[in-house]
Formats: sequence, structure tokens, C-alpha cells
Amino acid sequence: MNTLIAASSHSRCGGATRAPHSAILPRGGKTSTTATTTSSRTQFFREHRTTAPTRRRRQEMKTRRSISSSASNTEGAAKVTNENDWDADQLMRSSLRLYDTPDCRNLLVVGPGVLGSLVCQKWLEMFPAAIVVGQTNSTKNHERLEKMGITARTEGAFEYFDPKSYPYVVFSAPPSGSDDYPGEIKKALEKWNGKNRHSGFCFTSSSAVFPDNIDCDDDTATLNLGKNPRADRLLNAENVVLEHENRKKENESRDNNEREEGKDKYYKNRAAVLRLAGLYHSSRGAHTYFMKAGTIDSRPDALVNCIHYEDAADLVVKVLLREDAQRNIFLGCDGHPITREDVATCALESGCFDDDGEEKHIKPKFTKSEGPVGRRMTCKGTEKALDWTPKYTSFRDFFDKDTNKGYDSFVEESSPFGWNHSTKSS
Repeated sequence: MNTLIAASSHSRCGGATRAPHSAILPRGGKTSTTATTTSSRTQFFREHRTTAPTRRRRQEMKTRRSISSSASNTEGAAKVTNENDWDADQLMRSSLRLYDTPDCRNLLVVGPGVLGSLVCQKWLEMFPAAIVVGQTNSTKNHERLEKMGITARTEGAFEYFDPKSYPYVVFSAPPSGSDDYPGEIKKALEKWNGKNRHSGFCFTSSSAVFPDNIDCDDDTATLNLGKNPRADRLLNAENVVLEHENRKKENESRDNNEREEGKDKYYKNRAAVLRLAGLYHSSRGAHTYFMKAGTIDSRPDALVNCIHYEDAADLVVKVLLREDAQRNIFLGCDGHPITREDVATCALESGCFDDDGEEKHIKPKFTKSEGPVGRRMTCKGTEKALDWTPKYTSFRDFFDKDTNKGYDSFVEESSPFGWNHSTKSS
């Protein structure tokens, strides 16, 4: 039976001419059979439909894919879908709420260099669903970070759907990368959500804040301000973190005066300072400089305190996840100081730096017999508080032919770090 089709207005969204169900009527206004009506409707839409998505629909589909991808990386988060409502703002708000859960384990690392990248790796191994963001000064290393599963961002270039605050924050950027080092730490503290049930903030400082020629540990007094320019910069940065905690504690104490017997309940989730000794791995550290320098203006028996990058990264994670936070200043070292001369000797005798014709590695000549000997450091307080012991017990142990042979566990052919240092056992 022939049918009369009432003309419909042009659709603003789809651009196709649409005929509503009530507009399909048989001649004479009587109801047609179901089969005839269905056939006519199908034929009409075959003739008038458009397959090209509109600009608005393409944008909505793009937004939805972005939100679904972000939400799938959040711990315990279900994929965000909204079949009946394409409101992009509503979808965005739904995804952002996923970041505010009490069990959220998202992490921000400001300065994801060697140490920061290893922290990110360890964190993703422990919390695969967490969003881990590495904040850098430039986009130079973003490709490397993305290959590791780290969301790379520069300051001021965060996306709308990125978390606005993070329960865990690590500041591991060096002072040399900023004209206002304390100011950068303040910005990082503003992004830290310390009120979350699980949270932690760690600023990686240096053992350079201690005086020379002493035996020191976690509780040794630091240099006074004005004694050493390098130490001053680090101490001013540490004070930003420590003063933040003092203000936070005072505010919380005013809000609630309850105390646990023999313990201040407000010590939980305190921002922490981690002072690290000389960092090294197989192809980075004091030994690489000593073997190329030729002559060194120092005494050969001057002491060097060390900690391997892997052990330092493990220690940062321990600081973030600690439950008893009464202590918030820590020290990281392997507890076995070694002389500068022995640093070069151990590395050379390991066989890891056999000359290949391009680069010469030789034992340096030390030109002085007097001067500072250096510090002899231990960190028993940190080890006890965090239940931590270094994987590499000493620099000598790391390069020993019969133990580790100078091999970093993260150095592989497919390593995203791009380090292909030879680990010969001969």
C-alpha cells in the first residue's frame, strides 16, 4: 500500500531528514498493517540517512574515549560510560570523582630523573592501577617516561582530566633546575592531599647539610645557616617542608584536642625530608668522574658515603607508605664509607670498565695529603623506623666480581632508561 509521509524539519544535530513514527500514515488516515508500516519506515531511512558523524558527535566521542582511558587507570575504577546522555561535562565530573576515593594511590613525582623514575617504576609494580604523573621542566624526556607507563607533564600543562591533588607526592628535582627552589616545593605541597587516609610527601635532600670530619647519623645536628652556600639552599628547602608540617599540626590540634595515650595522633601522614648520601649506579656516580679525571685535588683517604639508586628509590617508597610517622626526617646511606682512592680502585678492578678504545679509565692521582677527611655516616634510626636495609650493602659489594659484578637490575636491553652499560664478569 502506498503511504503519505509528512515532511519533517531538518535535524540540527544530525543533518538528516527525519520522519517521526506518527508521521507515517496510510492513505485515508487509517491504520496500516504492521508489516507494511515497518517496510515503509525501513525504506525511508535507507533513502534519507547519513553515515557521516557530525562535528559535535565526533567531539563527544573523543571526549568519551579520553575519559574512559583515564578512568581505567584509576585503582578500583570502573570504565566510565553513559549510553543515554552525551553531556561531556557530566562525563568529566564522573571521572574526576574517581580520584577522591580514600584508597586512591595516585602519585606525583616532581623531577622524575634517575631516582624519580625508579620510584615511579616501583610504585607501578606495587599499585598497577594507580595514576603516576612525572612533572618535568621540559618535554625532552616525555617519550621515555610514557614508555614506562608514567604520565608526563610540564608545570602549567596539566590536562583538565588530570587529578588536581595527589595523596602521594615526591619532590626529587635538584636545586640546579630552579631559580626559586623553595617556591617549587611550596607548589608541590599545594598539590598534595595530606588529608587522605593513605598519603605521604617526601622531599629528597642531601647529606651535604651535615658538617665535615664527624661521625653522624639520623639525629646529628646540621650546619647552621650561613656556613655553606650549598647547605643553605638545601636547609631552606627542608624548612619549607618542616614548617608546612608545623602549621598543619597546629591547625589540626585546634580542631580536635583528642590524643592517644603516649602518642600524638596527628603525626600521621606528615611530610618528610629524606637526606641521601652519594647516589650511584653502574655508570653514574663519583667513580665515573674519578676514573676519567686523571688528577684530583683531594687527599686519597677522604671518605665517600654512598647509596645505590635502587636502594634510595626503595627508601623513598618506604617513607611514603610508613604508618608510624612520628619521625619525619630520615637519612639514607649504606653505612659503609669508602675512601676516594678505593672508589676508583673497586670500579676499575670490577672489569665493568675495560677500555674499548673510545674512553680511557685510569686510577687517578690525588694531589693533597691534608684537608677534610669527610663524614662517617650511619642511619640506624631510619633502618629501624622504616624496617629497611639496603639491597647493596656497600659500594665495594656492588662492584665485587663474586657478588653483584656491578650489575644494576634495571639495566636491560629494553630498558626505557637507555642505559646499556656493559656488565662484564671477567
